[in-house]
Amino acid sequence: MAAIRNATSTVLTILTGFYGLLHFTLLHNYGAITNIHLLNADDVVPSARKSNRLDIKPSANRSLMDLLERSPSVDYFSCCGAGHRFSKMSDSYYLAKQIGFGLRIFFGFCDDQEVFSHFFGPQPVDEAIRMTSRWNGTKDHLHLKISNENPGFTKLIRTGNNSTCRCDEDRLQSDVEFYGGIRDRFRNREKVEAFVKEYFTDRTVIGIHIRAGNGENGDFERKNRTIPNVDEWSASMSRLLQGLSQNFTDPPLLFIATDTAHIISNFKTLLRDVMPMIHYSQDRLNYGDGVLFGARGKVEDAGEKCLNGWSDSFTDMMILSHADVVVAGRPSSFTQSLPMTLALAKQKQSRKVSANFCEVNPSASKLKCYVSLVDWCCNGNTDFSLQGIQRYDYRRMPRIPGIDPKDFAHHIHERPKGSTACIPKPMRGQECLPYKMPDPNALKKATEEEMRLHRLRMWKEERKDQMTVNLD
Repeated sequence: MAAIRNATSTVLTILTGFYGLLHFTLLHNYGAITNIHLLNADDVVPSARKSNRLDIKPSANRSLMDLLERSPSVDYFSCCGAGHRFSKMSDSYYLAKQIGFGLRIFFGFCDDQEVFSHFFGPQPVDEAIRMTSRWNGTKDHLHLKISNENPGFTKLIRTGNNSTCRCDEDRLQSDVEFYGGIRDRFRNREKVEAFVKEYFTDRTVIGIHIRAGNGENGDFERKNRTIPNVDEWSASMSRLLQGLSQNFTDPPLLFIATDTAHIISNFKTLLRDVMPMIHYSQDRLNYGDGVLFGARGKVEDAGEKCLNGWSDSFTDMMILSHADVVVAGRPSSFTQSLPMTLALAKQKQSRKVSANFCEVNPSASKLKCYVSLVDWCCNGNTDFSLQGIQRYDYRRMPRIPGIDPKDFAHHIHERPKGSTACIPKPMRGQECLPYKMPDPNALKKATEEEMRLHRLRMWKEERKDQMTVNLD
């Protein structure tokens, strides 16, 4: 009996050691593809290697996929324009880090293609495992649903008073991590890098974003974010850009990202003798036709046109972040999200311009530039660029530095059972998200089946009503 007990103890020790080694490998060896011992090279989709993203084939490493599906997550359901969504995504990322959850994101559909998963894929394996490591398998299938606004965050009003600055450096660093990862994962990353290499080399590039609305009404118009006289504003803005470029060492170049084609032609004429101007070629809407915009869970239009619109917006955003100076021509969450964050996160020794993010007052008569995210948040003034538009910035900050996980305990729920329970479909709302969205064909089949069942239920209800009427 003693021999059996000793043998059993030995086996348990070996199994325990193997589990510990497996867990250590999962937590620490996902930094690069060459360090992954649980995946074969053939299990990684070739296109993923090029973008430093790990996309695992459905048949590969089922235990790893199960681990990722079971891991706790903040499930973010987005709303509205591209900049708004990106700004709120960084809030969700910070929240997820603080409570030790992963992050799953849902934008909505272009036909049967989920938009965010198409352009950025799921959260990278190493990042998801690192963020959820504190749970160590003790809590499975937990999720915290966030619809647009994140609890625990408040609107930011910069006062220019460093002693009352509300920007926590840990939060700002979290934004840099998140947006840097998003830029690396972008589906069209190679196109962005090719564009930057072709046009930005040996130039000092000013990247300007101008959100004019292009005739958009509704909330945009109500908040007085339109430009009353585009021609006058363009002339004033061109003078500021000329002054900004006077001390550049390399020849200046203007990259312009805008929703209004009319503005591009304005600057091309106004700056023709000062600096060349380029823009990313795309299908812009006709003058006065509004902009690409979507309500929560929805994205404008459908099919290829829909995806192309989002691709253009994301590409403009990524290119802007590579400029030597990023200028917010009009206040917008588009520039205050990824472009501003990554511009101000550049190493100072690699910059061509030290103060490399600038804001403009509403009349485009003054320019104020910053050298870091802390400088922007603690020394900037919200009223400078937003006077007459709104009182607060588009970035939000935690109510207190850091986030106490206990404050969110009552928001955390267990995911419903079933392999398809968390897969969003156009037919209805959703409470939770899968780690990785299925491909469009699978979504289409699931949606068609759901519609068939929906029609069957409606038919049964109608029959029941008819029978009740006949009995009466």
